[in-house]
Amino acid sequence: MITFTGFSDLIGQPVIKEVLEYWIQTRQTPHAILFTGPEGTGKKTASAILAKALLCKNTVETSCNSCTACKKMDIWGHPDFWQISVTENSQKREITIGQIRENILEGLFYHPFEGNVRVILISDAHNMNSAAANALLKALEEPPANTYFILTAISISDLLPTIQSRCQKLRFIPLAGDALEKLWAKTYPDLTAEKLRVLSVFFSRGDLQERTDISVQMLLDRILFLVQRLVEIHSMPTQKKLALAEYLGTSREQALRDIDIWIHLIREATIASINVAKIEFKPIVEILKPFAKAHSKRLFQIADALLSAKRQIIKNTPPRLCLEKLFLTLSDVLCISTADN
Repeated sequence: MITFTGFSDLIGQPVIKEVLEYWIQTRQTPHAILFTGPEGTGKKTASAILAKALLCKNTVETSCNSCTACKKMDIWGHPDFWQISVTENSQKREITIGQIRENILEGLFYHPFEGNVRVILISDAHNMNSAAANALLKALEEPPANTYFILTAISISDLLPTIQSRCQKLRFIPLAGDALEKLWAKTYPDLTAEKLRVLSVFFSRGDLQERTDISVQMLLDRILFLVQRLVEIHSMPTQKKLALAEYLGTSREQALRDIDIWIHLIREATIASINVAKIEFKPIVEILKPFAKAHSKRLFQIADALLSAKRQIIKNTPPRLCLEKLFLTLSDVLCISTADN
């Protein structure tokens, strides 16, 4: 688990950092805030830092990191910090009205347990079903003076207009390569420069906190596994393609990460088809070089197929079905590419 000491931990979002600091310094933090933007841009990191600063007993410009409130937030254990997200046993991958009622509405108007402030974080608020969203709306319309709501979502359009209108909105921009390298260097200070570059390229999804329980070697092994499957897909028997889709499609989050890795691999393959020296991780070079040469005319079609699969998974289509369709589509594209040559 990452311990956030202050707004300096928010990497690659200078405008948002300045706004959050201003809110804390002037004690003008809105009571409902909506962070939107692509995965991996720092929305959850910013939520944790802001929540810690709001709950801190000694806050002037940022959290003091020494009071009891800060120490409890370091382990996400503060009783006045409430978190709502999709539960692991949710078959529809949604936040339900039951969660909003039980975790927010029933205790909303009681005094905070340990201080004068309560912070409620709703991660991936776009996953609220309509009943949950309407129930939350009642709380946002007349929130208690001591309560702050922080919502995160990928796209603002996925939320009810009435919820949007009651929130102060901040848009997170995609992280540049240097910002991603800083983010990985902060998590893994012992990494070589080569591995930092590789991770910053291939793992732009998910925030710091989600990565700290996964070893770097596991991440690099995953990249190599996926690049190998990419170059083999057109020659796989159909039964093996379906088995691979079932294996990779057990987790929606992991499937989205894997597809993002493939998208980055295709980008690297495009670079390799022009100048292989641009790819600095040798095991990937050795696999991608012949693939890029053989299918250089079809790389954009492959990228389109990957993006289409990603969009369908985001819309809650079962990942296994999306991956089955993806693998069959890729096989057709790569077979046509082979025939072209």
